[in-house]
Amino acid sequence: MIKKQISLLSAAPFDLTIQGRIVNWLTTWGRAILVLVELVVIGAFFSRFWLDRKNSDLSDDIRQKRAILESTLEFENEFRSLQKRFIEANAVLAKERDLFFPMAIVSRSLPDGITLKKFSFNQKEEGSGASLTISVFSERGLSSFIAQLLQDERVDSVRVGSIKKEKIATGIEIGLAINFKPDEKK
Repeated sequence: MIKKQISLLSAAPFDLTIQGRIVNWLTTWGRAILVLVELVVIGAFFSRFWLDRKNSDLSDDIRQKRAILESTLEFENEFRSLQKRFIEANAVLAKERDLFFPMAIVSRSLPDGITLKKFSFNQKEEGSGASLTISVFSERGLSSFIAQLLQDERVDSVRVGSIKKEKIATGIEIGLAINFKPDEKK
């Protein structure tokens, strides 16, 4: 019998074939990629504990801040309501005339020799006015008082009402009506 030799190795080197290259790549780089993927998975697994702790801390912070906000909500609502009322009051006061301006005008214009007995002020939509009762000892003092009143730009007119002569010591009692110009702010 003739002996034949059987060779299990291929005639072409295995590393040069496509299948040989794939097997060679899988055994070298494939292993390295697999190890890297496993390291990433292990890192993600361990980072989960850190992320859970961080999430728990943030949830606690949110709960605490929410409790603080809820506890101050009533105070904040009251504060805002009060602030709104102050703003409305300032708006009303800004529109209104100075309520004491008639008294200031009369007191600035009042000369010596005249005494103020009564003073009343009324305010209307179309304008405001004041009623005075004064005691006058001389005609010059009365004319000076009326002239000084009419010099003020807010005074529209001055009308002499009643004249009564009382005792000599108290002078002549005169009633005056002062009309003021309407407020331009309204």
